[in-house]
Amino acid sequence: MGADLGLYEWMCHLAERGICLIKNVPLEDQTVARITERIAPIQHTIYGEVFDVISQPQPINAAYSPVSLALHMDQVMYENAPGLQLLHCIRFDPDVVGGENTFADVFELAHELREERPDYFNTLARVPVTMSTVHYSRDYPVHMTCERPIFGLDGRGELMTINYHPMMAEINTLEEDIEAFFEAYKYFYRMVHSCESVYSIRMESGDLISFNNRRVLHGRAAFSSQKGMRWLQGAYVELSEFQSRLQVFHNTLGDGRPVTRLVVIAAATAVVVVVVVIIVVVEVVVVVVVVVVVVVVVVVIVVVVVVVAVEK
Repeated sequence: MGADLGLYEWMCHLAERGICLIKNVPLEDQTVARITERIAPIQHTIYGEVFDVISQPQPINAAYSPVSLALHMDQVMYENAPGLQLLHCIRFDPDVVGGENTFADVFELAHELREERPDYFNTLARVPVTMSTVHYSRDYPVHMTCERPIFGLDGRGELMTINYHPMMAEINTLEEDIEAFFEAYKYFYRMVHSCESVYSIRMESGDLISFNNRRVLHGRAAFSSQKGMRWLQGAYVELSEFQSRLQVFHNTLGDGRPVTRLVVIAAATAVVVVVVVIIVVVEVVVVVVVVVVVVVVVVVIVVVVVVVAVEK
């Protein structure tokens, strides 16, 4: 029950803010998998279930190199892109220069764009963009494409989804739409990358950042790892699975309130990383219990020894 309460608190922060940082997570390989599975089954992608974000000599993805990554969403070429992403920092040596993670609340920015320039917003909600990933030089070749506007609206015209990945986007539309699209896109791109919108953090070994991939963009500064190592492990959770688990906790541990759509911004605020020091891994709870038991046993032994000495 205690572990579930900690997990529930973490999930509530994540649902409200869209991003959360947990400190002092064990550094063992595959820890991110064990934590992710406390929420729901891991969402499988073309990169498997658990993926290593580490610089490689011949990377198949820019994330596996030391170059900078512009703010983006992951796996937008899927019909159902991952809802949550968890990134566990196993190692980040002090000698590594750069490599800070960056985040921005793209839904907040989209609402700002709609207020400032409704013409730009409407263009990005109308003109389709093709997102694609093509990898033929791998065990299971991949050629995935998906076409949709950057802003997806529901039947009432409310913002429902965002599909944003500047490193994958192609445009295939009418000639008269091209100039209007790029004018709107450049304006929104500048909003996304403005200093006021971006939150930057240098992760430390034992940090785990979880965020809503459908709401919070993420990126990375370039880094040099010649004298050190930067090693993160990641995993995804399908958004409906997270919402289901959170609703169960609301009903069994909370006040029974319904889970709202996690991509809707209740209060217009920039991304704020909520730091939560929670024990969410069963193995850690077991270790803590064992330590407490050992301490109690030692205290009892000391008391017995003292009593025996006094009686003598």
